[in-house]
Amino acid sequence: MSAPQPPRTETRHYRFDGEYTADATNMASSGWRVTDLRRLSDNTIMATYTYGSAPATAPLNPLSGPIAPPGAPTVPSFTAPPPHPPAQRPIRPIWPFSSTADATVARRNNRIILGVIAGLVILCCVVGAINGSISSAADASATATVAAPANATATASAVSAEATQAVMSATETVFYATATANALQHPPTPIPTSPVPTSPPPPVTVSGALLGGPLTDFEATYGAESSQYTWDTTIYGQQAQLVVHTTQSSESIDGQDRVKLIDIYGLSGSAWSVTEGAAIVAFFLPTDATQVGTGAGYGSLGPDHVYMSQQLANSLDASIFQASNGQRLTAGTFDWQCTTASTSPPFCEIGPGANS
Repeated sequence: MSAPQPPRTETRHYRFDGEYTADATNMASSGWRVTDLRRLSDNTIMATYTYGSAPATAPLNPLSGPIAPPGAPTVPSFTAPPPHPPAQRPIRPIWPFSSTADATVARRNNRIILGVIAGLVILCCVVGAINGSISSAADASATATVAAPANATATASAVSAEATQAVMSATETVFYATATANALQHPPTPIPTSPVPTSPPPPVTVSGALLGGPLTDFEATYGAESSQYTWDTTIYGQQAQLVVHTTQSSESIDGQDRVKLIDIYGLSGSAWSVTEGAAIVAFFLPTDATQVGTGAGYGSLGPDHVYMSQQLANSLDASIFQASNGQRLTAGTFDWQCTTASTSPPFCEIGPGANS
């Protein structure tokens, strides 16, 4: 006689009560008994089975009430190894209701099914009445007795087949309606699309007859030169001579011949007021120029008005933005100065950098 072997246990998890009931019945038919049955926090069921004569410590059907924790099971002796437990077969319900909307659909479907069943009951009553009438007619005529029951039976069979088909159609409709509702409640997550990279816009440079603008724009604005880079013109109602200085090849960022310094001389012999000098200079400032300070002028010029322009920084090389002492300034820094109101002939100058 072989030595007793320790009992063999098997633990299984179930998502639904019906799944547990079916599997526990299958296990019991193979000699396995439930020795531990728990309902977990997520409402699933965990069952432990033992093969042998150990008594079950929990009910087989968990629907009758809460599942109590197991007691101390007895350990039977075995003379042969226990058989393998039958494979667990997951059972999914026909309609896995998961929300209030699912429950609403279920109630509507139940009403449909109950209506079909009620129709079948009424139909059975009608068939029974027909059978009774046929039986009465059979007593009066032997020929009718033979023919009528056969016709009634055929009619009843046809009605029963139609009723069965109606129930199947209603069940199929409920199934697809539930699947559609679940799909609407849980739509697929859209796949994010990557943005298409775009090239940054080119920097804005100075254009027009302004400080930092192309020499060709001055030629287009003031016409033929009276001498090289010089024009006699009228600015703010004052007769003036305009003299410009252009960049070297390395001082222009885009390689164009640009104006880096503007001198304006009064031709009438009368001095310009502070307002007139500022108005004349304003004709030549870049459109985005912003004043950032005021300092002492150079010699008889002054004061020194200091400005910033990003367009000018995008047009001229950073090396030409310097103070009078040679200190490098932020690219885009420029200033303008005019002679005082008592100085004649008047003169104004606009250029990169600053006096201080």
